[in-house]
Amino acid sequence: MRKRLTNNTGLKLLSLISAFIIWLVILSIEDPEKIKSLTIDVEIIGQEELEEKGKTYEVDEAQTVTFSIKGKTSVLDSLSSSDFVATADLTQLTVMDTIPITITALRDADQITITQQQYTLPLTIDDLAQETVKMTVTPVGTAAENFSAAGTSASPNMVTVSGPKNTIKNIDKVEVSCDINGYSESVIRTLTPIIYDKNGNVMEGSNIKLDVESVEATVTIFPTKEVPVSMSTVGTPADGYSVTGIQQSQDYITITASPEILEKVEALVIPAIDVSDEDTSIEGTISLSELLKEEMSVYTDVLLADTEDSEIAYTITIEHDKTSSIELPLSDIKIRNQSEELSYTGEDVILNIAGSESEIANTSVSNIVASIDVYGLTEGSHEVPLTISFGTEVKLVSDVNVKIVIKSK
Repeated sequence: MRKRLTNNTGLKLLSLISAFIIWLVILSIEDPEKIKSLTIDVEIIGQEELEEKGKTYEVDEAQTVTFSIKGKTSVLDSLSSSDFVATADLTQLTVMDTIPITITALRDADQITITQQQYTLPLTIDDLAQETVKMTVTPVGTAAENFSAAGTSASPNMVTVSGPKNTIKNIDKVEVSCDINGYSESVIRTLTPIIYDKNGNVMEGSNIKLDVESVEATVTIFPTKEVPVSMSTVGTPADGYSVTGIQQSQDYITITASPEILEKVEALVIPAIDVSDEDTSIEGTISLSELLKEEMSVYTDVLLADTEDSEIAYTITIEHDKTSSIELPLSDIKIRNQSEELSYTGEDVILNIAGSESEIANTSVSNIVASIDVYGLTEGSHEVPLTISFGTEVKLVSDVNVKIVIKSK
């Protein structure tokens, strides 16, 4: 009997299998499976391809995803949000303007199951826009007694913000704040710029980008005075062209000197820029420090407070005149010096105008003031010169006469 039991291989194998099953049951009881939920941020990739098409995106919902994982208790208890990454690839954008989210475990991937794999991130696709904004350096605090913040500068002093067109249009300023409390000399800091919208809220997001990560901000501490910078043109552009605008990088400058000298300086007048016979826009820069020496050499102690921004860049826009026509009803023409014994009727007039495309687009009957003078005219048909002024920088191609008929009442 004993020999039969010891030689029974099948019974031995059955016992071994039974023991293994019992071990698995015990193990599952002591370390059962469970489900755990986690929330992580979604990293959006593939922006470059979208931007190459002149497009970008806005996230319609929170840029996070909540998902569930299944596995042994001992494994799940050791996992946290930091052990997973979620990516959404813009190159996989669907016609519904959504992108699939891929969730990846950074460890123990073979011991867990992500219970649901189909996650998407809804987007709004918009045109990619850029806006160049002057850096605003805002002094915070109060300088030492008898000193003040004479001027501010940033290097670079202009930054470019890129992002969705509908977002970029709401930019109010790009600003860094620099502490000057108690200082009696210049303060220089390397600071991270912050973008603000027109409501004073911080604008942020991976799809809103600055072309710099930091700026060097300078606050100059001196007695100061701010004076306007006046820029103008002289001469007449080529035939058929007009000056349609003057843009300058600074409208005011801050100068530093003793109070006695500052009292004498009211404005900085830049010599008029000659546009004679020009048919293209003119760009240039003016050194303010050199101009101060040249125009105000008597004030040898006058300096620029903003030493990092010593030039004014300007653009004088010169455009070819466009032409267009506007019908001006007689009812919109004021008839001066009418006789109470006579009636005045006539025809509407066509105004042929010339100017820049933008000025023509902004010209309408509502911003035209027109009149004729009928003093001394008697019954009959007359052609009376039209006196006209526009609310825009357009001009008549040729003089206009108004045909009127005068009759007794």
